[in-house]
Amino acid sequence: MSALEEVTEFVQGGQQGVDIVPIVVAGQGGTHRAADTERFHQRHGAVMADPQGYTLHVEQGGGILRVDVVEQETVLRASSAVLAADGFETIECLTMVDVMRRGGVRATLVSIMPTREVVSSLQIPVTCDALFDEINFDEYDCVVLPGGLPGATNLRADQRVCDVVCEFAATKHVAAICAAPFILGELDLLEGRHATCFPGFEKSFPEGAYTGEKVTQDGNIITASGMAQSLPFALELLRTLAGDKAVEKVAEGIQL
Repeated sequence: MSALEEVTEFVQGGQQGVDIVPIVVAGQGGTHRAADTERFHQRHGAVMADPQGYTLHVEQGGGILRVDVVEQETVLRASSAVLAADGFETIECLTMVDVMRRGGVRATLVSIMPTREVVSSLQIPVTCDALFDEINFDEYDCVVLPGGLPGATNLRADQRVCDVVCEFAATKHVAAICAAPFILGELDLLEGRHATCFPGFEKSFPEGAYTGEKVTQDGNIITASGMAQSLPFALELLRTLAGDKAVEKVAEGIQL
């Protein structure tokens, strides 16, 4: 798929119910009409990068937003897949996506449900970027498991999720917060490791694994204890995937 096709598809795949204005996506192969400025957070005359890694030159006039797509040279960029099931904890989930994107890491919000819409534990609907079966996990460096109930138990009940988590624990990175680290314990991924979680969910941990810390990193596994640790948890993963400079940039931008 070309840069133009990817960005056009991304824009057209916007959430229902948002304000739609005409957009012309111009570039390789001609001009295409798309919609949903909100997903790109455009400003008049802005030049920005979209989540797919392309530069968008944005101009507005006559009620039309013109987006010229310039495909960048291939750049190896860290990627994270944040898995969402009905009953997820909103802040734990979306803080991770937000911080990753601010820090230059490709972050994809992935629904494990039959549709892209998932509903949080507090009944907040969120539209994900993709369905689980639409994702090529070979392209990702980390899988993230938000907490929340029954979100974490819904993740555990999905064998596709368990298979991916086991694969990433062996070869890449896994991050889990709040209740979700119990999944790692039940999958026997914490033998000889240290991890943390919301108190009470460590029952699946092997003896000596539970640290009781707010955030624990042991090699390629990062865990956190609860919603209040969402930002430190996300920044720790960002540091692992993109380095200290990315963390410093985000911290400055959010006045941390």
